[in-house]
Formats: sequence, C-alpha cells, structure tokens
Amino acid sequence: VDGRAGWRFDNGIAANARALHVIDALESSNERRTRTAGLSLSGPLPGGLVPGATGYWDTFYSDARNEARTVDTDTLSSRLDLNFPAGRDLLIRFGANFLEFNDDNARDSTSYGVTLAADRNFSLEGWSGVISPEVHFRDRSGLSALEETGAGISLVAHRGGHAVDLSAGIGYFDARTA
Repeated sequence: VDGRAGWRFDNGIAANARALHVIDALESSNERRTRTAGLSLSGPLPGGLVPGATGYWDTFYSDARNEARTVDTDTLSSRLDLNFPAGRDLLIRFGANFLEFNDDNARDSTSYGVTLAADRNFSLEGWSGVISPEVHFRDRSGLSALEETGAGISLVAHRGGHAVDLSAGIGYFDARTA
C-alpha cells in the first residue's frame, strides 16, 4: 500500500506526506513487513526574515522486520537545505543531514553532515557560468566509522557551442574503530 498527499499553501510553501506498507514473502513462514512514513516541506522561508530565501526539509522513518527476526531494523533520516540570495549574482547554500540506522542483529550507525557553499554567477570574455566553492564536514559512527572534512570548488561555463565543467576538492578522512 502506497499513499501520498500534498498541498501548496498561499504563501508558496509546499507540504508532501507519504506512507508505504509492503509485505514481502507473504506466502512463506517468514514474511517481511516494511513500513515507511515521511514528510517534506519546500518553498520560501516563512516570516520574510531573508527576502528570497528558500528551503527544503525532508524526513522519514522506516522499519523492516521479518517473522524470524533476522531482519529487524529502524531508520530515521532527515535533510535540510537552505538557499540565501546575497545580491544579484551570489547564492549562499547551507545543507545538513542526519541518518540513524538501528539494527537489532548487527551494529547500529549514526551519521550527520553539514555543507556550506556559494554559487557566484560570472561573465568574462564572452564566457558565462557559475563558480561554486564549498566546505563540508561529515561524521559516521558505528560500523565503518569515519570523520571527513573537506573543501571543493567547481566551475561550469559556456560560450557559444562550447562548455567547460571543472571541479576539484580535497578531503581529510579519519577512519575510526568503535
């Protein structure tokens, strides 16, 4: 069973809800049930604190279990993206995510990350495009624990029938054992 509903409010914010219930191996002695529910919001930030600012938030919860309990998991995930115009040719982007995975038969894990980036439009010698620097941090605990810090930059430009797409990044990875 899959259900979805959405609504766009007068202020431009869109809300979408979803639910899913799946039963696998229904005819067996070890059927598996998966249930998922989620909510998304997107549109202009309410209150008008930052004119032109927009956001997107998505969260969901899912559990999966079978009769023999060899599968017994819960997952909680949430993501937030915010965009802030800073003048005519500059957009500041912020992103954050969180994921928690609980497995009663194995090791649990939790991860989160944040990203700060900017998109700068440009025109130079007939070329036009966007240059985008970013910094990010990610942390994952549990099995395959890892901490990552990094920075990157990308450039997308075009002139006439020609296009250039370049990106570079550097990261520091610290694998940990829990």
